Amino acid sequence: MELRADLMDAHLYAIKRSVLLEVLDQKETFQSIKKDVLPYLVRSQLKSEVLSNGAPQVEENGNDKVNSQSKRITQSQILANASNRSFHELYAFGPDGSASARRTHKCCVYIANNNKYCARLNSIQAFSDINRDVTGEANHLSGYSFSAHNNLIHPSAELGSKTTVSQHF
Repeated sequence: MELRADLMDAHLYAIKRSVLLEVLDQKETFQSIKKDVLPYLVRSQLKSEVLSNGAPQVEENGNDKVNSQSKRITQSQILANASNRSFHELYAFGPDGSASARRTHKCCVYIANNNKYCARLNSIQAFSDINRDVTGEANHLSGYSFSAHNNLIHPSAELGSKTTVSQHF
């Protein structure tokens, strides 16, 4: 067996504590947020939307086997809801435009188009590099000046003749 410390797979999950504890109480066999909890939240979210639209409820037994006809109906409705352009808006407002009833959980993902800026930010150095990359030639729009090492110098800062603003780690 080989153990490595040079690999990094960074993810950010923001999960309300009460929701996570509720899920873990219901499903004690879950071991991974990425492989178990998130797929469960998405499935239950989509099923709850189908059920609230009047579809027949799917019963699960100990073997997780369900009536195949009900399963096909539910799966097709789930896929239809998931591909709906305003799918996430269903969770923001009720049918009459008012705030909807509070949901137990909501699980969303954002996938950027190829023409959007997207970068992995998993260290302080990457954070600095990405900020420099994003500001690029437009850094003059901020109203701040930058040192030779791209440090931000506030307009109210007074630098003496012997002052050096340099990189510090």
